[in-house]
Amino acid sequence: MKIFIDDERYPLREEQGEWVIVRTPLDALAVIEANAPWITHISFDNDLGFEIEGRDILQVIVGNHENKYPMVLPRLEEIRVHSANVVAAQAILDLARSAQKHGVIRADVNIVQRSALHEKYDMPSSWYDDFYETEKERLADL
Repeated sequence: MKIFIDDERYPLREEQGEWVIVRTPLDALAVIEANAPWITHISFDNDLGFEIEGRDILQVIVGNHENKYPMVLPRLEEIRVHSANVVAAQAILDLARSAQKHGVIRADVNIVQRSALHEKYDMPSSWYDDFYETEKERLADL
């Protein structure tokens, strides 16, 4: 099972239909908790339009002061960060790599960045124009 956490984007076109799209942080945590034994991939946006952000979701997964024990994700193969927020994306990557270094995330789990700044993630047509191939191109014209 692949979980795509984003409040507005859709997975990459070549991967659409493979991912369960979750729009809110609380829904993301509920879906991850309910399906932990079957999750193979999680893709993170950071800025979800709520006080809880993508990096907070990963913090709960790997364990924090409120949830001291990490979630067990026995089939996890990949943690992906697709956030266009470069600072937050780096924070998510750093947290995942640190958790992996300390054995909280298995060593064989791939931790990758596939930023919306550089890749084609579709968005609702209400404001997104297919003219732009990447978020970086759209932002450059603002």
